[in-house]
Amino acid sequence: MTARQKKQIAERLRSARERLEITQTALAKQSKVGRSAIVHYENAQAIPGGMELIKLCKVLDITPNYILSGTEQFRVSKEPEAALLTDDLMTLMMRVFFCLTTLNSDVRESVSALLMSLVKQKLSKNDYENFVAMIDDLVPAMKESGFDPEKIFDQMDNDIDLDKLNKRLEKKTKK
Repeated sequence: MTARQKKQIAERLRSARERLEITQTALAKQSKVGRSAIVHYENAQAIPGGMELIKLCKVLDITPNYILSGTEQFRVSKEPEAALLTDDLMTLMMRVFFCLTTLNSDVRESVSALLMSLVKQKLSKNDYENFVAMIDDLVPAMKESGFDPEKIFDQMDNDIDLDKLNKRLEKKTKK
């Protein structure tokens, strides 16, 4: 991320807070994000992580997309980073499946926490509990219907050298 992008994010956070006429201390208390972190974010010295961003946006009544990009609109892109932007459910499932299987368990846990927190914020407590129960029932139902991601992954493993791909990904993340 460039220094300019960091400054833009900082300014959008500051402007949103000032629009609500609340102090950094009040924002910290309401969002449960440390005041010193908010100072760093507003001075472009740090960028909020996923969980902090969600907490701040909830209090500021703005979307994470606005803070990060300056717009409420998601842009459909042909870039690899936008690979999950699809209306085709099977394509989405397979892309998410493949992305997650290339990550180590610590990263998958963080991604899971972020996704589930986004869902939890969107749903009522009862709907969220039902959603979690549905997830638990999903795998057996998918296997009963003949959809077996493990078979698909095994076939892909024959076609793609996943060990080589994972090593390349590890090298890129270490840089």
